[in-house]
Amino acid sequence: MTLSTDPFVRNVWYMGAWSHEVQDKPLARRILGRPVVFFRGADEVVGALEDRCCHRAAPLSLGRIAGNNLQCGYHGLCFNPQGVCVRVPGQDAIPPAARVPSFEAVEQDAVVWIWMGDADKADRSSIPRFPRHTDPSWRWSGAHFSYKADHLLLYDNLLDLTHVGYVHPFTIGGNEEEHSSAQMTVERTDRGAKGTRWMRDVDPPAAYTAVWHFTGRIDRCQVIRFQAGLVTISILAKDAGTLRSEDDAENAYESYGFHAVTPAGKDNAHYFWSVGIPASLDERDSGLLPRKHEIARATFEEDRAILEAQYSRMREFPDRPVVAIRSDALSMAARRVWADLAKHESAPS
Repeated sequence: MTLSTDPFVRNVWYMGAWSHEVQDKPLARRILGRPVVFFRGADEVVGALEDRCCHRAAPLSLGRIAGNNLQCGYHGLCFNPQGVCVRVPGQDAIPPAARVPSFEAVEQDAVVWIWMGDADKADRSSIPRFPRHTDPSWRWSGAHFSYKADHLLLYDNLLDLTHVGYVHPFTIGGNEEEHSSAQMTVERTDRGAKGTRWMRDVDPPAAYTAVWHFTGRIDRCQVIRFQAGLVTISILAKDAGTLRSEDDAENAYESYGFHAVTPAGKDNAHYFWSVGIPASLDERDSGLLPRKHEIARATFEEDRAILEAQYSRMREFPDRPVVAIRSDALSMAARRVWADLAKHESAPS
């Protein structure tokens, strides 16, 4: 494994923002090395444009929303969600070249997804789903982090959970050897890869005991699903000897994690994450979700520290190979998915 020379696979739905981030003001964000502005019109539809006015190159994110359009804050030109200039203050004629690049944006499951690849290949049915964000039987909380690292390293981190015993000993970790010895199966799926990880008769980590009562040691099952643009991690835990399968959720500690990774540039990435609990637990203990959010935030700050240090060393020694071990199986499967996507994208049409 070496650093990718071209980290951008463009024909992928990437997360651009949380729905709640795109409200009454434009939102600036750099994605795949390009400046993008998201805005929500009066009709509640989200648009995404290149964040550069075609008149004098001012960032459109410094402007304001005008009805269903975005108005430049420098000279007042208005652009619709397709990037076409629909008004130039002080004149009736609009120059034919007065337009800016637009990108398809789709709002789904409290997430704004963006397509920056070939427009004719934007298949909405392939957008990753996470219905728990809008399921009334679920409560969730999320955030957005920026990492100074190649976005593929974030996937490696999410897909190889043996690191949690070492990086997160006081939150989601636990006994280091128990994590390293976990039983793991990996399989390719239609659009990505899936890993199922079992840890039986192990010590519960602090993150679990902070929100759930166990009588002693536990069984843990983690199901990690990868699709380009998103990793989801579902977790079940019960007292040791009682967890029968990856679907045995009755009277179990339950957790579902959403982890969307979007390249900002070659050397940095957006990390959008959320954690959730069943609504029934939230009704019993309104402080449970805030505690879980804070544990997750602290955990991902620990990830940020190690990943940014790792990336710094990889840039310092760009020609040095790294060695693969058994626990890399799922992350290597994901790397092959990315390689297949990149190969298909670069192939002659």
